[in-house]
Amino acid sequence: MLQPQSIRLYGLTMKNDQTPKLVLDSAVKPAAVRGRPWVYANQLQMNAEARRIVPGSVVRLAEPNGRLLGLYHFNPHSLIAARLLTRNTDRTIDAGYFEERLARALRLRDRLFEAPYYRLCHAEGTACPGW
Repeated sequence: MLQPQSIRLYGLTMKNDQTPKLVLDSAVKPAAVRGRPWVYANQLQMNAEARRIVPGSVVRLAEPNGRLLGLYHFNPHSLIAARLLTRNTDRTIDAGYFEERLARALRLRDRLFEAPYYRLCHAEGTACPGW
């Protein structure tokens, strides 16, 4: 059986002061505010700067008034452009973040299934959007 400490990811660190900031379009009542874990491209101010962000980058998402909503994975080429990683805007997205998410998913599976024959991560169902 897998042990949480055996799950290791390397080379992934993104500090919040390095993350690009995206802003929700002011004409849209944002789904993110209502608790959904994703944001559609047409709900964002998709300017030239946003389109240059590398797919898979971590971004800070804000309302037009500047209120931060969380940290998201972003893909400017997808209909679902932003997928929530955490609402904690002070959280550093690094290997430890992913280890915690995978360990939590593993603990849930261990409680539900006797044998380890399952899908470890299932997108938003295990708080691992886009995985």
